[in-house]
Parts: sequence; C-alpha cells; structure tokens
Amino acid sequence: MRSRFCLLLSFAATVAACSSSPNVDVPATSQSSPLYLNSSWVWENHRVPVCWEVGDTDWVKERQWVQDQISKTWQWYSGVKFEEWTICQWYLSTDAQLRIKVSDERPHTNAEGTLAGRQYGGMTLNFSFANWSQSCAAPEANREFCIRAIATHEFGHALSFGHEQNRSDHSIDCTQQDNSGGDTFLGPYDYESVMNYCNPRWNNNGNLSRGDILGIQKVYDINDRCVTALTAPGTSDLRGSCHSKAPDGECAIAVRRSLLAWDHFFTTDPTQIATCGAQIENPAAFHLKTAASLPGTTELHRCFNAATHQTFLTTDPHCEAWGDAAHRDALGLIATSQLPGTTPLYRLRHDKDHFFTVDAAEAAAATANGYVSEGVAGYVWSTATPCAPSTCASKGARCGATSDGCGGTLQCGTCAGNAVCETNTCVCVPTETQCLGRCGRIPDGCGGHLECGTCGCTPSCTGKRCGAGDGCGKTCLGRCASPKLICSLDDTGDHVCAPR
Repeated sequence: MRSRFCLLLSFAATVAACSSSPNVDVPATSQSSPLYLNSSWVWENHRVPVCWEVGDTDWVKERQWVQDQISKTWQWYSGVKFEEWTICQWYLSTDAQLRIKVSDERPHTNAEGTLAGRQYGGMTLNFSFANWSQSCAAPEANREFCIRAIATHEFGHALSFGHEQNRSDHSIDCTQQDNSGGDTFLGPYDYESVMNYCNPRWNNNGNLSRGDILGIQKVYDINDRCVTALTAPGTSDLRGSCHSKAPDGECAIAVRRSLLAWDHFFTTDPTQIATCGAQIENPAAFHLKTAASLPGTTELHRCFNAATHQTFLTTDPHCEAWGDAAHRDALGLIATSQLPGTTPLYRLRHDKDHFFTVDAAEAAAATANGYVSEGVAGYVWSTATPCAPSTCASKGARCGATSDGCGGTLQCGTCAGNAVCETNTCVCVPTETQCLGRCGRIPDGCGGHLECGTCGCTPSCTGKRCGAGDGCGKTCLGRCASPKLICSLDDTGDHVCAPR
C-alpha cells in the first residue's frame, strides 16, 4: 500500500501561521481513541530500528529535526522506542528496519508497520522541496515546519496506522479517500488526527491529537516515564494538604479522573496526568479527606500493576487479588458508611478497565454499555470549595511559623532585641546575663530595670594631689603645693599637707 499526501489549498497560509517547533495538542474534551490500525504489521517488541539511506554528512540538521519531532510525539506518549538512527548498510537487515530515503518528491511510506521495515526506501521524506511543494522551501522556518509535520504523519504509517479518512465511519464531508487503510478501528473516527487528510490543519500542524495519543498507547503501551511516576513511593499521597474544604470545613483533596489508553486513571497529582499523556475527563471527580485519621473513615488506595499497567481503587491495603506485589498509594480518607455530606462512590469494571463515579446516572449508562457493577467502594465528598490560605496579618501572627489553614506554612518573621517568639507573638524576656560585668540598676531592654547588685570599688590616686579623693571614699597620698609641706595622715585618717 502506498500513502499519498493531499495538500490543502490553504497550505501556505497554514505554514506561515504555525510554529516551527510544534507541541502536542491535547484537547481535554475529546473522548475518542481512534486511529486506523493494520494489526498484521505492528512492531511487536515496541522497538523500531531506524536508518537513513544517505551519506554520513548529508542532511545532518534535517535528520535531527525528524528524530527530535518523533521523540516528542509518537515516542513521547507511548512505549514505542525508535532506535539507532544510523546510516543504513547497503543490504537489507534480516530483522525489520525502517529505511528512510531522502528525495525531492512526494513523501510517502510504501506500506504500514513492519512491512515498510522490510524493504529499501520503506519511507521517503523530502528535505529540499525544490520541485515538490515549493512553498515549503523557504523561509527556513517553513521548511523545518514542513519536515516535522510530514515526518509525524509518515511515522504514523511506520507504526502501522492507515489514513483516518479511509475508515468506513468517516464524516460525510470527508471525500479524500485513498488506498491506505487498516483492519482495526481504535475507537471513533477522529477528525483531528494527524493521519486524517480531511483535518483542516495540514497534518494537524505536526501535532498528535488526543485520539492519536490514546490510539498509540493502546497499541504500544504507555511510556516508561509514566511507569516510573506511578511506582515512585507516595506518588499520589498528598494527605496533610488542604487544597479544598469539604462542606463540614475539614480539609479535602480532589481526585482527578482521566483516561489512559485502555484504563480509567485516578490521581490526586496533576503532574502524573501530564507525564502519562492521559486525557482529563473530570478534574474533580470526587474528594477525599486529607487528615491523618478520622472516625468512620479508612484509606482509599490506588493500586498499580506494573506488569499490566492497570490501576484501580480499593480500601484493601493488599490490593485485593493483585496482592502486595502491586504498587499502592493511599490517596486519602473515604467514609465507610454514609456520613453527612457524602455520596456513594460507585465501582464498575469492563475487562481491564476499572471505573469509579459518584454520578448514579453515569454509572447506569456505563452498565448499559457493558460495564459490570461491583457495588459501592465507599462514600466520598462530591463537592468542596477551594481553600483560601490565611495570611500572617489575618491571623494576627507577628513572628514565627504558623499554618495557613490550607496545608501550607506561613513564615511571619522574627522578633527584635531581647524579645522571643511565643505563640506567634513577640514577648520580651529579660535575662540575668545582662548583669554580667555590670552593677547597680540597669535597663532590662523591656521597659523595666534589673538590679545587678552592689558595685565593687577600685581606688585610683594616679596624678592626684595630697588629700584628693581616691574614688572609693578615701584620700590620696600625693604631692603638696610647697616643698615645705609634707603629705601625712591627720587624726581622722585623711591625708593632709602639714609642715615638715
């Protein structure tokens, strides 16, 4: 099978309006997990060796653009690994290897999946655009954009995905069918897929749609970063925080529901959703209490099976049938009976997917669509209000650390002088060490005085005349004004000048 590109008339304007370094487009509202798969040619070990049918020094920059683009799209959001990226040997490898030819012609992939990996020039990319699609040739940003966008589409074929518009359930306004198809629908038709010619954004501007991401994950599993994130100790245990308040005023945290390939995925940590490339379905599906313990509650655990990459929620710390080998995070506290302000958390399952909801109508609809009810997991708080952190001023705290009421800590400064901080208030505490080396009454630094005892006296007569005071209540033995006089003690014990 040969895939053909259908350039839109608005291509030049589209290129000019788009970034040359695309990001993955993840619309939160999409519910599809599409792609048209040719299941016979999937890379079973999830590893795709890549080589270039060019010379060592040919198209070095452009080859790097392609490798970078694939690493941040198909490879970033799945378990597939594109490896080697070397210069091809002249002979075909005994194992499947994606050989890329660079030629100034219409880019194409000769077949899907491993079938393309068993022939010379299994993929053809255009780097110069001197003849074909000359609007891509300049400026340099346009050329890079075209190379990246085309590579994203063609590598979709290399992963065994056909053209989305060739599905039998395509929209009636899509009339650009060709002969690149598959045998398996991975969910509903996706108008925004990078594999869809009828997408008004040419090659979806080089971005994967939400459906593309879910589709690649269904076939090639989730990425290693996601597994690492889900098995890190205490990954989703955010208890002690207070992001929101339950109706009774106690601290709570939102549990987010998202879709990860084949599995509904629950977490209190939004970074896990981004790391795993999961699709957010409900940013606050329900709330759990975050206290260390509360009467009438127990821990709700998220169990993760690292072998099958499945998750589910349970109050069993041993993860039920999965046992202690499963990785477990305690997300928060769930009520074991219906307390005021709580609602049932319905538990359902379909094949590998475990689904939880507080919406009875949603649970009924899921049951009608093949999910099996497994009863009530417990009772949760369906609503909560955002927690408004306090300030030092609003709490009247003038020093020290104190809680902001939302799981954070306020630092309210230090005390000056002799004051110390007691219960966030500066209290002046005089210390007896202030009397060291001092005597008599001295200020205590807190508006009062300290009595530092009787002062000792050291007499001093240096340079003083006879009869002068020594500073300690006595007189000095010193010089007299006339040589005819001599300094001597009188009857009272004082020094006086008397005739010789």
